[in-house]
Amino acid sequence: KAANHLLSLINDVLQMSKLEDGREELSSELVCLPDVFYNMKAIIDGSALDKGISVDFSEDSIWVHPYVITNPLYLRQIFLNIYGNSIKFTNFGGKISTKQECIEEKDNVITYRWIISDTGIGMSKEFLKHIFEPFTRGESSMTNKLQGTGLGMAITKNIVDLMGGTITVNSEVGKGSEFI
Repeated sequence: KAANHLLSLINDVLQMSKLEDGREELSSELVCLPDVFYNMKAIIDGSALDKGISVDFSEDSIWVHPYVITNPLYLRQIFLNIYGNSIKFTNFGGKISTKQECIEEKDNVITYRWIISDTGIGMSKEFLKHIFEPFTRGESSMTNKLQGTGLGMAITKNIVDLMGGTITVNSEVGKGSEFI
């Protein structure tokens, strides 16, 4: 476990370095979005189940354009970072929900919006100002017990920017967080 944790830390630092230096390239391929999400759901369901957290993926969502050209590895990494944090900072019996919608189609570019919300511990307004900065972690009795480098959200933001998207966060201490 220690070796895997160390490897994960090293990989995060290396990826952050590449993203900040502009050395990370964005390759794209034809991807079936529902497949990416169902595979990702299989990954996070186990962690959520272990903590007694329910995960709702809005099965009634309509994939207006299920096939898109994107980078599936980066897309998966963005969502696994967000869901991973939601699971990490949500207590037993909590809930994570996801809504997705196609918000724009223009010149063969499809824009989807995902809203991932949780009933976790939430974040202070002060911390939200720094959430996308490298090595930033919220300070509370719960976060001090959990491992992490504070790079996940910085990496996520850099990848989202590289892909031409946006990411915002709304949160309130004790009420949870919402990533858009």
